[in-house]
Amino acid sequence: MTTANANTPSALPNTGRAFVKAVLSGDSVVLRGRPVNGPPPERILSFANIVAPRLGTAADPSKEEAGAFESREFLRKLLIGKEVAFKVEYTTTTNNRDFGSLTLAPPGVEGETNVARLLVKNGWVKVKAADGKRAPSDEQTALFELEAAAQVGSLGVWSPKITAREVSFSVTDGRAILDAHKGKPLDGIVDQVRDANTIRVVITIPSATDASKKLHQYINVNLTGIKAPVYRVNAPNIEDLIEPFSQEAKYFVESRLLQRDVSVVLEGVTPNGTFNASLIHKVGGSIAEALLMEGYASVVSWQAAMVSGGADKLKAAEAKAKEKKLRLWKSFVAKPVGAKGASLTDYDAIVTRINGADSISVVPVSKPNSPERKLFLASVRGPPKGESLESGYNHEAKEYLRQRLIGKTVHVAIDFVKPKEGNFDERDCATITLGETNISEALIARGLATALKHRKDDDNRAHNYDALLVAEDKAIKATKGIHSDKEPPIYRMVDASESATKAKSFLSALQRNKTVSGVVEFASSGSRFKVWLPSQNIKITLVLGGVRTPKAARQNPNGKEGAEKSEPFGQEALDFANRRALQRDVEVSIESIDKVGGFIGSLHVPAAGAAPSTVPGAGTRSASTENFAVLLLEHGFATVHDYSASQSPQGSQLYAAEKRAQDKRTGIWSIRDPVEEARAKEAAAAASIGHDDESKEVVKEVYVSEIGNAGEIHIQTIGPDLDRLEKVMADFASYHKNSHSSLSTGPKVNDIISGKFTADDQWYRARVREFQPDTKTYLVTFIDYGNSEPLPLSRLRALPPQFNTQHLPAQSREARLAFLTVPASGEEGGDAAYDRLREDMEGRKLVARVVGGGRTATDAVHVVLSVPAKEGGSSSSAASGGELLNLSLVADGVAYLDRAVVKQHEENVRNAGAGPKSLKKEILAGLVLAQEAARKSRVSCHFVCFNSVQH
Repeated sequence: MTTANANTPSALPNTGRAFVKAVLSGDSVVLRGRPVNGPPPERILSFANIVAPRLGTAADPSKEEAGAFESREFLRKLLIGKEVAFKVEYTTTTNNRDFGSLTLAPPGVEGETNVARLLVKNGWVKVKAADGKRAPSDEQTALFELEAAAQVGSLGVWSPKITAREVSFSVTDGRAILDAHKGKPLDGIVDQVRDANTIRVVITIPSATDASKKLHQYINVNLTGIKAPVYRVNAPNIEDLIEPFSQEAKYFVESRLLQRDVSVVLEGVTPNGTFNASLIHKVGGSIAEALLMEGYASVVSWQAAMVSGGADKLKAAEAKAKEKKLRLWKSFVAKPVGAKGASLTDYDAIVTRINGADSISVVPVSKPNSPERKLFLASVRGPPKGESLESGYNHEAKEYLRQRLIGKTVHVAIDFVKPKEGNFDERDCATITLGETNISEALIARGLATALKHRKDDDNRAHNYDALLVAEDKAIKATKGIHSDKEPPIYRMVDASESATKAKSFLSALQRNKTVSGVVEFASSGSRFKVWLPSQNIKITLVLGGVRTPKAARQNPNGKEGAEKSEPFGQEALDFANRRALQRDVEVSIESIDKVGGFIGSLHVPAAGAAPSTVPGAGTRSASTENFAVLLLEHGFATVHDYSASQSPQGSQLYAAEKRAQDKRTGIWSIRDPVEEARAKEAAAAASIGHDDESKEVVKEVYVSEIGNAGEIHIQTIGPDLDRLEKVMADFASYHKNSHSSLSTGPKVNDIISGKFTADDQWYRARVREFQPDTKTYLVTFIDYGNSEPLPLSRLRALPPQFNTQHLPAQSREARLAFLTVPASGEEGGDAAYDRLREDMEGRKLVARVVGGGRTATDAVHVVLSVPAKEGGSSSSAASGGELLNLSLVADGVAYLDRAVVKQHEENVRNAGAGPKSLKKEILAGLVLAQEAARKSRVSCHFVCFNSVQH
């Protein structure tokens, strides 16, 4: 029941005119005056001489008397909102209750303006008996006569058919009421307005015991889709709260809806039984729209979609208030269209990645080349990861999202943006729909996620939050997923690439299966992947055979590019791998393993636009697939690795794909000339093979002074000049200690100068190799030792004439291991190859046979290195030497022979009788045999080099 507000003084006089604010019962009303600088004064007035049947209360519903509701309804429909004349006749001393009369404006009802007489005449009240101390007044006599007539006519409470209504003041099962009546207009009466957003309503619904009868159900309602200022006063155990405009907003609603007939549309229910609903007055329309139009409320986006008929009208009403800067929006400043930082909030997108059980990444359909957008499912919390990354239901939730979303076009509706907090960056929280399926709702309904429990004042939530709660309630009742009493599932996956030994134990089984279904979980480069094989319950590192891809930049933990920069088209290759292969159902074929446990083979991904087909144990995959190595080559994101491609059954496909990219000059071939590269390969092979004149071959004892990348070495020839080097360098250091001459201008490439080595801060002779404009440094090579480093101009000086190369030739010469290709750093096996070269060469006196190269002073010589006969234990391996290091590197799979070199050997075999045999040809033949043996045995890491890719 509504009572006069405790904060409002009863300032109405004893007589006058007022509006009927509320009807408490068939014999009591609340009057209010006109507002003056704030809420109007109020007064409760009971009718003198009459008494109406008592209404039940929430504390004691059984007190409800027959005809009580009908009595109040008669008076409510007669008076509510009308202006009347009132007169207080007396006030009781016991409870300070005012009694008096109300008079309607002429002509009244059927000529009667006295409200009490109208009540008696229609039988809805009884006349109080005279106290016997004095004679009845004329008014009492008239009332008795009217009452007698009503009794004779069996009117109102005098009817034998009148009974007490069935009424419920509390909600025992709000969900059942919502399910039965959601979205359907129900007849209702506004009983109380607590504030502009929280209203108590009595609705009429079928009785639970007898559907032919009506139940008067009292419910608490929050207006759906809006938030109005809070007005909370004298609430038990809660601090008072009066927000700006809350009193005005409350009065706005009371003056229009209190005790008016409304249409109630139920749209949601909270766990405590409070309903979200729209209240529609037959004249004034939606009260929510009216509040928004006047600037008394704002739209709550997460709820707005629940409104029957959509949220467009609410948003339009709010927009008008903003435009006029009304009340709540008095300081509103519209954001300019296209302002910097503005982002899409409602768009279609392609799902590119599943980040977790409640997070995905997408690329807008309208901007396919834009960066990925990371999204979090609004108001959803995925299962915890647990001790294992794939434990519990976390793995199942991610798999559910992956199988249904990856590569699909979905609709994204941004519900809110969660600001940066602590270590967490700003987050876009969205509702994702695939066709008609709400992904959050489907995930929760399967017990694979829960709905976040938001604070009551937290409006940052999913716009279909109510539906998420319903889905969770059903999942709990059905004990699905995380709500089950059973132990959560455990997914223990073996990392088959943990080591070469472990990889070898799985190799035979994977080779026998020809093709194995899997899921790409991670791409570290365009041709290196982490793949989960469900049928084997293992994860493998897969390296694509037959191709090389450029390096992509390494990322630091803070997400920024690290010191290792991307090679041309390295990032594009990685992006292509993520776009076409990441988290797709794929097929892999395994050929071999490398030295560190990687599996070398091929990867087949779903063909673009192919229809999916279900595969047991691997979700869904396309009915047709494409070789991913071929796709990389066709787009110019990779090059063919000659040796491994020539050994592959798919070699012809790889060469054909590369040729198509070269013809189109796409990708890598847009900056590289395939014709020039082919010529360079032939020239390098010819230089490596050299000539056949044994008399021109040079054999000498050397030290390897520097070991660089991809088998690049520098050698020092042992002899008198090397013995002089130490004395010359001492004099060189002394000279620079006493001289401070510096270069006034930058040196040119190939100039011989003095350079101050960073490691020991000493001066040495150096050759300028190139100028690096980004860092304004000069890359130099120290000509007596072979090591290189970039130096600023301040650490360079002119070379004194007495120390030039005419007085002492450069003591270090660049060299390459003849016939061999050594993996570079960053390629599979590159680091292992570097360590092996150091182990075999550092600090050892070796024999070098120069078999090619060295046409100019700066051109690398091609050498066959061997251990001196006395150290190697054999003198038959080569003249003046024992164990051939070139041969042992090939036999152990550390290096391999390039395709052009093998072709030259084949030509030598065909022309075997055309000329004398040479030691060089014998060495080459031995290398070819060693490579074939290593390839066939598969016990070494030979295929690392043959099939290497770059990270």
